[in-house]
Amino acid sequence: MKATSFRINRALKEMEEEIVKRNDVTKASIHRKAIKNFYEASDHKILDKFLIKEKKSPDYVERKEKEAVYLSEEMEKKLQEIAEENNCNISTAFFYALTIYVTREYSRL
Repeated sequence: MKATSFRINRALKEMEEEIVKRNDVTKASIHRKAIKNFYEASDHKILDKFLIKEKKSPDYVERKEKEAVYLSEEMEKKLQEIAEENNCNISTAFFYALTIYVTREYSRL
């Protein structure tokens, strides 16, 4: 496992923390499931608005919160593959995978 960090937005961080609290799970398990689910159960397509790099764009999705992440080699390879398919970096791939997973799990609380 390799320790790293990615940027996410505040709303996502708050939803993730609520899931951790209510379901008695770790952030690491949420990260693993988010990456696995997006890799295995989707077409790997990241919505265009998540790919916008220009911070002045009105559609830019801000990511100001730092999220500590432990990545296995396998998780990193999956993120890299998704990133290459979408012409972005693994940080964007992680943020999108986490957004999809956390939004779904939060709606079940």
